[in-house]
Amino acid sequence: MDRIIITIELFRIGLVWRLSALFFLFLTFTALAGQEADTVSFIHIADTHICNLNGYHPVIAKSRAHYADGSLPLMDFLNSVPKQAGADFVVITGDMIDFYDGETSDGKILDTQVEQFSNLINNAHLPVFMSLGNHDICTYRVDNIANRIASDQINSSRARSSWIRNVACFRHGTYYSRVFQVDTTTYRLIFLDNAYYTDNRQPDKPHFIIDPFQLHWLDNELKKSDSDIEIIFMHMPLFNPDRADLEPTRNTYRLIPGDTVAHDHKLITADSESNDLYNILEKNSSVRLILSGHLHSSIIHNVQFSDNYSLTHLMTGAFARDQRNWRQVKLTGNSIIVSFPGETREQYTIRLDYN
Repeated sequence: MDRIIITIELFRIGLVWRLSALFFLFLTFTALAGQEADTVSFIHIADTHICNLNGYHPVIAKSRAHYADGSLPLMDFLNSVPKQAGADFVVITGDMIDFYDGETSDGKILDTQVEQFSNLINNAHLPVFMSLGNHDICTYRVDNIANRIASDQINSSRARSSWIRNVACFRHGTYYSRVFQVDTTTYRLIFLDNAYYTDNRQPDKPHFIIDPFQLHWLDNELKKSDSDIEIIFMHMPLFNPDRADLEPTRNTYRLIPGDTVAHDHKLITADSESNDLYNILEKNSSVRLILSGHLHSSIIHNVQFSDNYSLTHLMTGAFARDQRNWRQVKLTGNSIIVSFPGETREQYTIRLDYN
C-alpha cells in the first residue's frame, strides 16, 4: 500500500510540474502574440531575496529579517508594473531566494525555499525567466562560537536539481536560451548559470566559476548564427567595477536623470585560459548586452575587450532593497532601449546598425 501511495504522489508531482511548464509556454506565446512585430519588451529585476524564515535557527532568522517580507511586494510588482509598462515577460537575474536550505533550531537542515518561491512565481500572469545566483544555491548554518551565520555552497547540486524540478524556465537545465524575432532582427537571449563562487577572488578576474560544459555550450550558442543579436543574462557581473562607481546606488534606489552615459571599463582578458568566459566572448565578438545583478547597484558600463570589440554591461539594483529597482528593456529591429531604474523613460540606447 505504501508503494502505491508513493507512486501516486510521484505521479501527482510530475503532473503538476508538466502542467506548470505547459502553462509557462502558453503565457509566453500569449504575451507575444498580440505584440507589435517591431518591439519586444521585458522588465529586468535582480536580487529579490525571497525567504520564509519560519522554523529556522533564531540566529538565521534575526540576521536575515530584513528580507522576510518580500513575497507580497514581489507579487504586487509582477501583477502590476509589467502590465503598465506593456512588457511581454520579466527576467530575474539571480538571488531569487535568500538561501536554498538552512539550519533549524534542532540542528537539522530545512530545504523548502525553492518550492515556496516556485508557488509564488506560478501565480504571476506573465512569463518569468531566471538565472541562478549565489544565494539560490547556498546553505546557511550557524557558527555557534561566533553566534553568526556561516554560509557555503556544499549542497549546490541538490539546489540546482530542485530549481530544475520546480521552475518551468529551468526545465532543460540551469542554463538555456530563447530566440525572439523582432521585425527583421533575430534576438538570442542566453541565460547563464554563474552562481558558484570562486575561492580565489582577484581584481580584474570574475568571482564566479562556470564549468567547461557550460562554456562549450555558450560557445556553440554564439556560433549558431552570424546575424542574430545576442544578449546574456547572468547573476554575478563580468568584472569587478570600481567601488566609487557603485556607491551612488549601492543597496538603495537613486534616480539620476542626467546619467545617460555608460562608465568605461577596459577588460583584461585571461591569456592563459583559452576556454574561459572572457576569451569566448572576445573570440565570438557578437554579444551586445549583458544584464546582471549581485552588487545591489544600478550602473551601466561600456566594456572594452579590444580595439575592435566592446559591449554594454548593465546592472540593476536589488529589488529586495527597494521595489523601484527595475528597468524596462525594449528590443526593436535596430536598437536596444534601456530605461532609467524605476520608470519607462529612456536612459541608454544601443544601436544595432554599427559596432
